[in-house]
Amino acid sequence: MKDKLQKISNLIQEGSHTAALLAPKFWINTPPAPSYFVTDFETYNSALESLFITEKKWASRFSRKTFFAYVEGKILKLRTSNLPVDDTFTSTFFKDLEQTIPAAVTVVAPISGIFLSSHTEFEIGCFRFFSSKKLMMPIAGEHECLCIAVRVNEIYDVDIARQKAKSCFSDFCRIVHFLIGTFDKKNVIKVGLPLLPHHGPSCVYAETSSFAFLDDQERMMSSSISNKTFNAIPIDDTFFCAHETLKKVWELYDSMYQEKRLTKMQQRLINAVLAIGESAKSHDLRNSVIYSCVALETLFSFDEGSLFKPGIGEQIAEALAFVIATDAESRLETYKFAKKIYAFRSALVHGGNKKISSEYIILNQYIRMAIASILNDSRWENTFTIDKFYEQIKEARFA
Repeated sequence: MKDKLQKISNLIQEGSHTAALLAPKFWINTPPAPSYFVTDFETYNSALESLFITEKKWASRFSRKTFFAYVEGKILKLRTSNLPVDDTFTSTFFKDLEQTIPAAVTVVAPISGIFLSSHTEFEIGCFRFFSSKKLMMPIAGEHECLCIAVRVNEIYDVDIARQKAKSCFSDFCRIVHFLIGTFDKKNVIKVGLPLLPHHGPSCVYAETSSFAFLDDQERMMSSSISNKTFNAIPIDDTFFCAHETLKKVWELYDSMYQEKRLTKMQQRLINAVLAIGESAKSHDLRNSVIYSCVALETLFSFDEGSLFKPGIGEQIAEALAFVIATDAESRLETYKFAKKIYAFRSALVHGGNKKISSEYIILNQYIRMAIASILNDSRWENTFTIDKFYEQIKEARFA
């Protein structure tokens, strides 16, 4: 570590206020004290990154931003004191970080596109919802808004709490889009600012599009201006919190978030839910098709090593058909359809120019049915691994 700290220190130059201002990174001091700056920013940043990667303990507790600022602060203090990067400095370098005590942090953010229809506060899974009026400081300017909150445990750095909460909020949006199950792109959920305006509780304004249409002489033929609105979602509706399958999805995600032990099959189920949710909420049809097939692979690929490899389309199509269809004719129909969509996905990923269709929506419905079946059907009650799943398929085939 000593060599890495010495390299970082050597890359920080000392000079005048004027010279520092011309550098890509600088620290200005009031004259006559010298200012400090970095001219070779690429090498300097690589040196910081190398130290961050090496110090796995601190990298797991603190963000790059926090870690880099800490390193820079310690080295600049050393340079100001005209002291060397010696063994004493190195051995106590992370003392202040060592003394940081972890704490639980609740991260709150404004959210648009959902509303509470019959509650002032609501909790589902690891998520809480309440009005911004409850906060001591405004979170969205003067506007009252709905807030989403999640508790993050064992936090040493609020920047890490923010990153984890942001990922969690994104998963919330994916889960809701999965649970709705319509896949018609008529809902939008946004976490953060600016807020999407709500026109009444159930209508959300997203954007206004404006286009002009010109002929070959660039004379205007016509124009078009239109508002894009979406349906807001009543997140406290009994549909989301009382339905047997949907409750199990929230419970699975909560267990994953709380880092409780899940079976291999449960991990596959929740990751497939998130992939279908991403497919449903994306307004790029290409991404929607790809994420639908990612969900299929996540759920039914024989092992993680076979994910995204060629030749697995037939296997996972057969597995899907076995789970959701009840007779030979419907299984064959489901099998053929899943293979067709998977082949379409392969063409997209490998640079094909096929016309994108909305048939992936049917695949999403099929996968949604498969997830519900695995969660509720007694056939899969003791199916904890993908090996066990394929063993059951094999037994059924030869029964």
